[in-house]
Amino acid sequence: MRVRVAIAAILCALTALGPVVVRSNAAPAPATTGLPIFSYAKTNSTPLPWDATPRKSIMANTTMMGRPYVGLTTSGGTLLAWRSAQGFVMVNQTLSSGATTTICIHCQGRRLPLAASDPVVFIDAQDNLQTMFLSTAGRLTLITIWSDVHPGWEHFQVKPVSRAFLTVRDLSTLAGVAFATTPSTTYVTDGLSLIGRTTTNHVVYMHVPLAWPLSITANDVRDVTTMVNDAGVSGDPTWLPGTSTFVATDSVGHIMQYRLASDCMLAPATCSAVTTQDITLAAGAPLTTADLSLTMTPTGVALVGLTTTGVATLFRGTGTAGTYTWNDIDISTPSSAPSLVDAPFVINSGSTIYVAAKARNWGDLFIISNETGANTWKSVDVSITGGSDAQTVGGGITGVVTSSGLVLYAGGVATPPPTGTGLYAIPQSKNSTAISDGWPSIGITGGLGTLSAPWVAVKSGNNEIKNSQDFLVGKAIADSHKRTAWLSYWTVSGPTSGEKVTPDVYYAHAFAAGVAVANTIGKYRGLGLGLKPDWVIIDPEGYPDYHSCLDGVNTIAKWCPAWSPTLWTAYATGWAAGLTSIDTALKPAMYATQNEYKLGALSSLTMPVFLAVAFKWFSTSVTAPVAIGATSMTVASSAGLYAGQKIYFRDSAGPEFAQITSSYNGTALTVPFTTPLRKAHANNVVVNGISPPVRLSTTKGSNIIGYIAFGSSNACLVAPWQIQLFNS
Repeated sequence: MRVRVAIAAILCALTALGPVVVRSNAAPAPATTGLPIFSYAKTNSTPLPWDATPRKSIMANTTMMGRPYVGLTTSGGTLLAWRSAQGFVMVNQTLSSGATTTICIHCQGRRLPLAASDPVVFIDAQDNLQTMFLSTAGRLTLITIWSDVHPGWEHFQVKPVSRAFLTVRDLSTLAGVAFATTPSTTYVTDGLSLIGRTTTNHVVYMHVPLAWPLSITANDVRDVTTMVNDAGVSGDPTWLPGTSTFVATDSVGHIMQYRLASDCMLAPATCSAVTTQDITLAAGAPLTTADLSLTMTPTGVALVGLTTTGVATLFRGTGTAGTYTWNDIDISTPSSAPSLVDAPFVINSGSTIYVAAKARNWGDLFIISNETGANTWKSVDVSITGGSDAQTVGGGITGVVTSSGLVLYAGGVATPPPTGTGLYAIPQSKNSTAISDGWPSIGITGGLGTLSAPWVAVKSGNNEIKNSQDFLVGKAIADSHKRTAWLSYWTVSGPTSGEKVTPDVYYAHAFAAGVAVANTIGKYRGLGLGLKPDWVIIDPEGYPDYHSCLDGVNTIAKWCPAWSPTLWTAYATGWAAGLTSIDTALKPAMYATQNEYKLGALSSLTMPVFLAVAFKWFSTSVTAPVAIGATSMTVASSAGLYAGQKIYFRDSAGPEFAQITSSYNGTALTVPFTTPLRKAHANNVVVNGISPPVRLSTTKGSNIIGYIAFGSSNACLVAPWQIQLFNS
């Protein structure tokens, strides 16, 4: 819906004191629920041109409940409105110049009824700002801010103004109608025409004059359902703009077209006729859910609904003035779109039709369009680059076509990294299986330390990057459409022979590495990977001594210093600065042992730390030969043994695994097995085992975000890789 440019004057009058002006001198309280709004637009190059932009800066410390409303001003600006968690209606205008202003409608008067439904905001023919919503009491409320009267007007006039700056009308009580949601709105010569669904699922038409004295009575209302004698509707009716025609889904899932006679619009009480058409039946189309969206096209109208299985069905109405011939097409199958869910949104730009909806099984925002050809439908995940704050959408989808192209708006649903025991350095062929099996995190080392700048090995060519370990982990996560934490480790070397051992050198090494790694990760998008790692972790296991000259030992590199928290801080700070100098979205972190965490004073760092915790090794020996088929063994010591533990024999008979039964008490020298042995083992043969990772009691700090266990091998565990204990 286009609105008049005069909104700028109104907003300027209301916002003379700042970005959010509150007439009662009380700003909206910080939101406790709701979603932040994001816009999605093509602002990048292929293959992933869509970007998510947070609109936090214009939301005035609020969040959004429900679906946003958006429209264009006649000058090309954007009018965006939403309902806050407190029930306030917020309105933002962004001009084509980029200047932006936000106001709180409910803060312009005292005790205004709070909103309980998505607002509709528009400028009428007299340039008045109109805001309509259902109140928390279920009443359709219309708030008008008059263009020729504003809060400062009284200060410049000798006599009082003839009317109030703001008026509030309870349309439900005046007309005796209880709407279930905010009605669809269109203009008539003297005001508004509303079409809405009541709490009893009837369709009701309401005429709302906007001229003084703003009266409305039961004569301005007509029950369309009663007139046509049908069973009512299951979805909200929607006007075809500029016509007396609307559509709605009926009680059995058919899309119905209703056309009011011309005399109905201004005089509902004497409405002469309503004609109907079953669009679903006329097109021979499948049933769709109740949520519909429509847009006018050069040849008529385009209407979109979703089937119960999430298939987008496009209904094309060819004709004019509310008289159309309908046909339908499945646009999901040819476009390879996923199953879609919730209310779709459709809009056109010339001959191009865009259909936006949320993917059913993972929540990404998808567009299906024919922009590559009138009958060629393609789908694209437009929120794939949105990260953990905006890749999943919620609250509803809307949009406008600006001079720069299509811009969509939706709430961003935060999807923090899942916690629990994950995997590190598994074979690349196992990535997809590990994700589908439910491992919550996958970690990998992207590059090892080097003896020269940038002090970490990074890939440069596109083919090298596409086949690199780190890229392949991210690609497996992206392709799975399953939220999985991606931990990206990079080993960075410390001072080499001839270099000074100073904080500046450690900082410079880590900074150069951070820049190189960030630039490498920055190339992932151009190769088709829209995700970024959840954390980019520096690993101090580089040259010259395999501990980056930081662990207080100088047996390999004599120039390595004693323990120095200052050097550790410089190393960490340089890494963070290098990464974020290229991409502020990257989250730096550090990997260290428990001893390094303690002696390097890493608890004082502001960045997260992933700690290494070692498996506890033990060995004992049998005190008697163990025959083939034996179901127990006798050992010299039970220290380190526990129920369910896996152990192994390694002797001339060859290595053999065994598992201790769950009934073992941990102290007896006779140790039972879950299954008989397949080999014989001589007396005094050593039995080896491994115990769970141990966290030292001295390892404490608020920045410890997870653990990575090491010390396992193919002989000790079923899997030959390390295990991450992420936030465990």
